[in-house]
Amino acid sequence: MWKKKRTELKAEAFTVRASMENAVVEPPAKTDVFQEQAYRPTAFRKHYDRRDLPIALDYGGRPNSIKWQVDIERIDYHHYLPLFFEGLRETAYPYETLACQGVYDMLDHGGQKILPVIPLLVQPIREALNTRNHRVVCTMLKVLQRLVMSADGAGEALVPYYRNILPMFNILKDKRRSVVFAIPGRALKPSTVWDHLRKIRKRHSMISSEVWNWNSIPVYLRTDVD
Repeated sequence: MWKKKRTELKAEAFTVRASMENAVVEPPAKTDVFQEQAYRPTAFRKHYDRRDLPIALDYGGRPNSIKWQVDIERIDYHHYLPLFFEGLRETAYPYETLACQGVYDMLDHGGQKILPVIPLLVQPIREALNTRNHRVVCTMLKVLQRLVMSADGAGEALVPYYRNILPMFNILKDKRRSVVFAIPGRALKPSTVWDHLRKIRKRHSMISSEVWNWNSIPVYLRTDVD
């Protein structure tokens, strides 16, 4: 006796169709939450290519060092500090080196000039974290450690902007993939996002369990709730 061939029905997981007799359940689609995001060329790169920035590589000094062509304490922090923070998204040489070392130098010499500029730093910080590039994220976390120690009240000034930057921390806080940074004069040391988040919470009393609270993140952005 001729038997009719059963037709398979493709169904998504956790749907009504998935419970049907002839259903073939397909696995859920990948979210790609950790997929690196492409970024547009930064304004820092454009300014450096046009030679609008008062910095240059110092080939006569130690490796990865830069030299300022003007007095660093007299530069306009409202203009240059956000621009250098945007350059932290760069991963190509020499832009990465110039932006990273330039930010460190400005934070070391800025003092109280840094506080009024912090609101302008939130957007480049968020964009760098949203790249999900482990090297970029770890670099930004190291810079944030230096930022909260650079001036009195710098950590407190970031509190109103936690909702802009903490969601990405919450997504990446359990990532243990190592990224190796070449630090001049030191041995190569693996670095992970989780390590830097832990250091940020320990190194400054402001970013403690009372203030840096994962519960301040909206529930729909949380990854640790059922």
